[in-house]
Amino acid sequence: MIIPESSQAESNKSGLLSWISKTPYYKLRHRGFLLFTIFALVLPFIKINGNQVIMLSFLHLEFHLFGISYDMQELYLIPLILILVFVFIFLATSLGGRMWCGWGCPQTMFRTLYRDFIQDKLLGLRKLHLKTRPLKLKKWSERLKYLLGLLIFAPLMFAASANILWFFVAPHEFFELLINHPQEHQFLFGFWIALAVFLILDITWFAERFCHYVCPYARIQTVLFDEDTPVAIYDRVRGDNSDGSRSNKNHEGKSDESGDCTGCLACVRICPAEIDIRNGLQLACIACLECVDACEPVMSRLGKKNLVSWTSEKVLVGFKLNLLRPRVWYYTAIIIIISAILAYRGGNRETLLLNINRTTQLYEVKAEGQRVENHYVVLLTNIDTEAHTFSLTTEMLPGLEIKRPRRPFLIKAGGRVRKVLIISTSKMLVRNPGKSTSLDFKIRAFATDLPETIFSERPAIFIFPAENEVQMTP
Repeated sequence: MIIPESSQAESNKSGLLSWISKTPYYKLRHRGFLLFTIFALVLPFIKINGNQVIMLSFLHLEFHLFGISYDMQELYLIPLILILVFVFIFLATSLGGRMWCGWGCPQTMFRTLYRDFIQDKLLGLRKLHLKTRPLKLKKWSERLKYLLGLLIFAPLMFAASANILWFFVAPHEFFELLINHPQEHQFLFGFWIALAVFLILDITWFAERFCHYVCPYARIQTVLFDEDTPVAIYDRVRGDNSDGSRSNKNHEGKSDESGDCTGCLACVRICPAEIDIRNGLQLACIACLECVDACEPVMSRLGKKNLVSWTSEKVLVGFKLNLLRPRVWYYTAIIIIISAILAYRGGNRETLLLNINRTTQLYEVKAEGQRVENHYVVLLTNIDTEAHTFSLTTEMLPGLEIKRPRRPFLIKAGGRVRKVLIISTSKMLVRNPGKSTSLDFKIRAFATDLPETIFSERPAIFIFPAENEVQMTP
């Protein structure tokens, strides 16, 4: 966790806080990027109870969350999960400003990999402290290096694209389909290639303009900020001269050293978002804090405190940082409530899912009016960890008989079976001379070996025809 500079300055302790306070922000970011990358690559391969930690599988129509497999019939939980993610983002923004953009967003990580590591450190095409300077590529050697950079970066984006797909298709299935059955899954691999090409164009050409014009988070961040939210902020009171100028000369060109800002523009040149942090908080700022790192050595040589820091407006004018304010408690409460609901639903799930749909035919009268049939299509999903033999029965409406399926059927662990269900009756269930009648009853599906443990019940409707259509006895 990154702590505001005001807290760093007050901490002279040894250990983690001391190491953080003495390490430039860009180094902390790069190490954080490395840990995040390792986590993202390893996570799809981690399994709990045979299921991925998190995966929305389109091949098997199921959703894995912390080792629990949810069938598509249980996707009513998805809105709760999405709400949880968004509220967590709101909480993180209130506590750390737009830190996600500069410290956790894949767009920023890929851009840093391409610009700072491949183009700067590996190929020497640009200077780290001159991020905003466009590449001119006048020499053939520079053009070849630029092309080499693209050739190095492209395979990495194909790997990143595959990594994203592993949260929708299990890694072992992805590689098996890629090697053995690519022609049968053209959409999957077409999407993989298209996503990789998009990432390459986005990172190498569109760059930070994606953050400026496309990303919706930039538009909502200011609503989530308040005076206690830590942001990258320039100390205008200390930095500016009396007339608002920012150098050792005022607007009239006369010597003026009333402000600490030297006008070196180090914070401007290094900014990947191409903004001037001295003009205050701006929509394009991604809180990478490289402006803080750029200003620090300049001020250190002058024996002065950094003019740019990650802090809040209240701390800047002498108040204490108040992190535990009402909105933080509200967001935390919502996260706890939704997490509790998900935990409860995960621990109290049915081990058999039953879905019932009627066919388009209301009913069918057979045996010269002596028997009435209703037809249904049932989908059963065995989400237990073992295979079971299942059977169907009716409840709450005496006189009904299941004609099909006639015998119990096997469903393997995690498997699903679709069956045509025919329910008939030879009794006069209701007398209605004018029209057909809808009768409520229940369909019960159960495992024959554990009927009281593994079962599911669903309400259904049996349509009985008008009295003049049948020839039955009560």
